Amino acid sequence: MAEKAGTGIPVLPEAEAAAARAKLRNALKAEFRKQISHPYIHNEPGVIFDPAIQRFSSMKASNADFFRVTPKTTQYGLVPLVGLILGFAWIFQTKRNENEAKLRTGQVSYADRAFKFN
Repeated sequence: MAEKAGTGIPVLPEAEAAAARAKLRNALKAEFRKQISHPYIHNEPGVIFDPAIQRFSSMKASNADFFRVTPKTTQYGLVPLVGLILGFAWIFQTKRNENEAKLRTGQVSYADRAFKFN
């Protein structure tokens, strides 16, 4: 563990790493503020070209060009779809069975039924 000069208080490596990250973050913020406020460096004021954002946007736009169907991607598409269909079918069938059981046992009078033959 590193010690501050003359204090004898040990400094943990995690604290040093956090301080280094904070210092880097502040330097990047200062550079961003400097670039965003420079009046002559950009064609459009207030826009900074970020290569990482450009790569991300290009990747999102050209995803269909490089997509390959694999068992894993098929599973990602089919499992939620089949799960939703089966889930709703189970819910509807359960409600229908409960309603029919109430009608057959006479718990709902004929006058109160939603569908009746007049």
